[in-house]
Amino acid sequence: MTVALDTLAQKRKGLIDSARAIMDAAKAQGRDALNAEEAQTFDRMYADAEAISNQLKRQKALDELSGINVDADLSEHRAPATLTDADEKKSKDLEKRAFERFLRRGPQGLSREQAAILDKRALQADVSTAGGYVVPPAEFLTDWWKDIDDQLWMRKLASVHQITTSDSMGAPSIDAYPEDSDWTAELTSVDADTAMKFGRRDLKPHLATKRILVSEKLLRVSPGIEGKVRERLAYKAAITMEKAYISGNGSNRPLGVFTASALGISTGRDVSTDNTTTAVTFDGLLNAKYAMKEGYRRSKNCAWLAHRDFYKMVSKLKDGEGQYLWQPAKTADESDMLLGCAAHESEYAPNTFTTGLYVAVCGDWSYYHICDNLNFTVQRLVELYSETNQVGFISRFESDGMPAIENAFVRVKLA
Repeated sequence: MTVALDTLAQKRKGLIDSARAIMDAAKAQGRDALNAEEAQTFDRMYADAEAISNQLKRQKALDELSGINVDADLSEHRAPATLTDADEKKSKDLEKRAFERFLRRGPQGLSREQAAILDKRALQADVSTAGGYVVPPAEFLTDWWKDIDDQLWMRKLASVHQITTSDSMGAPSIDAYPEDSDWTAELTSVDADTAMKFGRRDLKPHLATKRILVSEKLLRVSPGIEGKVRERLAYKAAITMEKAYISGNGSNRPLGVFTASALGISTGRDVSTDNTTTAVTFDGLLNAKYAMKEGYRRSKNCAWLAHRDFYKMVSKLKDGEGQYLWQPAKTADESDMLLGCAAHESEYAPNTFTTGLYVAVCGDWSYYHICDNLNFTVQRLVELYSETNQVGFISRFESDGMPAIENAFVRVKLA
């Protein structure tokens, strides 16, 4: 599948190069704007390139879910693949079958042995209208978290912590840096630093829920229904997390990077110099990138985050030597690049280009801390959707996140 994905990536790059050639030809003729026919062709090529981008994302997600390259770069959530204890393997198989039986038939469909196997939290086997809820098997949770990590590049670069017993944890921050070292003689006393101050920002996983509907027939006849339910619940949870990491206000949810806050990224990290009221410029992007210290901007975890409309704008910008600032990926495994840093996009990033608004963030994402509580439940709803011959499933999980050191990030703002 990698060869096919690389072919798509090359096709996308070819479309982008062709679109740029139209702009270069107009520039060579002394025209700052494209004529109607050129503009129509440019927009069509860009739209085709965007469609291929979406196709690449979908295909890569399918490859992940179908098990391609499962031995490479596994998430920390993935459980060991080899089981040497036959009794442990048998126990996990029984637990998995019991949970799948619960998904298909509800608590009333479980045998007494299966009901005892599941880790219960008010499993109401005698009340069919309530449906009951359970803690899924460890394997289900492992794959659920991996499905989320595969869909969110932020979680791959961020510092992810997991807790099971504590209500919260502190994310360390440096509120004031130490003074410089002193040149001293060997036997001279050493002055103690009084400038450095550590802070602590509490990460407290907050409850999030999502409901999906599955037809009764699909539950009866579809093989692997556990995986289908898990994948859909993970997809909806990933969207919830992505929105919060981007624009969450920190109140009973994560604090997003586009939210100005003294607890995360303050307005002191906003850069608008040389941008216009409606667009970013080459100089404006340089100002933003170099507002970060070298250690952050050269980190392997340094990346841009913006909406696709932002990249459509910056894909037309060139430096003083006529080189485009934004470079498309050459293969499916690579990222697009902007000024030497990976360029990631999200449909939930700001895309209104008006005076004083944010349009992009660049930063070392290892300083975005995420805290997950591994407690997770699935509730089965029966009577509520009986008229439409469907069964509802509600997932409940807890997570939090916030930037721990604001100097590791910078926000691009319009003038």
